[in-house]
Amino acid sequence: MPTSLQNLSAMFLLALSLSVPIQASEQLLQTFNCSTAALCEQSMRELTKQPSTSLARHQLIKSVTERPADWLSPLLLRLSDDPDTNVQQLALLFLQEMPGLDDHYWPQIEVKLNRDPIQWIEVARRMRHPAIVPAVLQLILKHQLDARLLSLRWPESHQQVRVFLQSELERLSVTEHPMSCESAENFQHSMCYILSQMFRSLSLEHRLQIWQVWGGRLADNKLPEDFVLLLLMLADKNLLQQLSPDLAEKTESQLIRLKTNNPRLHHARQHTLIAMGRPSAVIEAVAQLKELLAANSRPVHRQLLDVVQEVAAMAPLVKPEAFNGFRHPEVSDYDYPAWIILLGMTRQSGAESQILRAWQKQHAPVENAAALTAAAFYSAPLWQQLSVQAKQHWYPPIRELAESLSRHTAVPRGMTEDERSERSRMLRVRDKLQMSACHDLREPPASPEQNKWYNQEQLESVTFRFPDLSAEGFSVANVVAPWRATTTGTEFVPLVAQWGVDQGLARQETTAQPPEREAFHFEPRAALQLENGWISVADRGEWSGELRYVNPQKNIQLAKGNFQDVFIVGTDVVVVKGGVYSPDGRIYKLRQNDKEQWTLELWREIPATAEAVWQLADGRLVLQSKAGTFLLSPSGTLQMAECLSIEK
Repeated sequence: MPTSLQNLSAMFLLALSLSVPIQASEQLLQTFNCSTAALCEQSMRELTKQPSTSLARHQLIKSVTERPADWLSPLLLRLSDDPDTNVQQLALLFLQEMPGLDDHYWPQIEVKLNRDPIQWIEVARRMRHPAIVPAVLQLILKHQLDARLLSLRWPESHQQVRVFLQSELERLSVTEHPMSCESAENFQHSMCYILSQMFRSLSLEHRLQIWQVWGGRLADNKLPEDFVLLLLMLADKNLLQQLSPDLAEKTESQLIRLKTNNPRLHHARQHTLIAMGRPSAVIEAVAQLKELLAANSRPVHRQLLDVVQEVAAMAPLVKPEAFNGFRHPEVSDYDYPAWIILLGMTRQSGAESQILRAWQKQHAPVENAAALTAAAFYSAPLWQQLSVQAKQHWYPPIRELAESLSRHTAVPRGMTEDERSERSRMLRVRDKLQMSACHDLREPPASPEQNKWYNQEQLESVTFRFPDLSAEGFSVANVVAPWRATTTGTEFVPLVAQWGVDQGLARQETTAQPPEREAFHFEPRAALQLENGWISVADRGEWSGELRYVNPQKNIQLAKGNFQDVFIVGTDVVVVKGGVYSPDGRIYKLRQNDKEQWTLELWREIPATAEAVWQLADGRLVLQSKAGTFLLSPSGTLQMAECLSIEK
């Protein structure tokens, strides 16, 4: 998605110019004459009859509209109604690059805007007429357009937007005009989101003027709850930290007094207090962390990590007894290492035993690094003990981490914003465990039995890495078939007649799908044949992959998530997670009990996603990642691979 409206508009113009059959020759572009209205019209009509590049045509339009003649606007408006649709589109492209039409053209533009908003909204945004803001707002609501279109094209529009926004807030603040932040099917098309985008388009000075009016009324029980939620949506961290001391104190007081049973408003209140960074923020951040940990279903790990980071940033202000009665993350949770660091930062009673347990965990570099970081905050004796041992650690980045932490000093209560930010970043311990992968390790994978399958992309990757390897053993034709993902669900269509799979068993539950209506075709990355069926792994990027078991009688999704590969290691089925959208270096054992129920058991974790995995003849796995190249033995020992000095 474009990062600015300028990019958005440029892409829109380019897409438009490519989508209409406007044609012009390079020679005509060079001889284009716009010295008079008659010559300009003639040149424009000729321009639509010959082929040319869109870039050259766009450069021509820019040169003509940069300093437009007085007659150009009426000419373009007239040609925009021309019977020739190519001439209409070319005139519109010119108008979209004009600095801005005079106000007296607004009645004509308004008619065109209502008739074809997608085409004409860019022209309207360049005008200065006072009716532009409400007109564009209504079109955004009606046609679900990008709310950033409210950021108009001329500097003085900020004042107009501010006046309009203040008027809208006054109107929405009374109970006679109820509003819901969830009134649209998509939140990004709700009035709350659109007005918040309008607010963020203003200068800081104008935003502070509006907050001066409303910041002292947040706990006013006469205001509808959804309206207060809207106000809190307007207040980003940059605004809150620029408030005057009096207004900041007044805002904080109102937020503390604000009581609600509305979950969204409760969360927004907590988030705003935390963003202000004032004393009450510590209480709110710890309370929010407790709520998330107590939830029956764990949230997405990123959501929890964000809250943990907020608490870590204010760790010197957290009282040691603050975590009494907390439900701790499980050792297998993705956030467990961050939790260990947080215990050390806040010097929780009893934390030393948990830190030592994480440090003593063998072949677990992420937990070891977390324990080392926690010890640096917790106490000098514990840090001294672990730092001495860290110098002998098998994983080089942990030795480097110990060296960098030895220069760490406890931050006093009066932390700067940079110090708070640095303390938050320490929780992302995986980011600190980086080293080059061993690209010159050329020991090939073991020759497979006829029980492993790779899709074409993976097969090409393996044969590219090991050109001397015979790939025939990896390709068991027509055993595992392509997956087809559509908006109605996922189907697994086996192509081997002897499997005799009932097609009714192949239809699965609906999973998250791309919003487009066309079908997308996927297939597993890899599959492993067991005695009674196949285990397949899939990586579908942001739409998530899966782990699946298929045999002639069953077709079961065992887990969701992106997976890299599956192997027999020793006597166990071992599954490796992976994928760009799953920055997760976890390795699992897949077990089946007497009742034929499958479970995933976390076995080992490397600090980064395994980008390539293969198995050596002795059964060890090679795991290449941004955190280095690891060797994992059937007994579970992790060690660094020895890179060859000369490539083969």
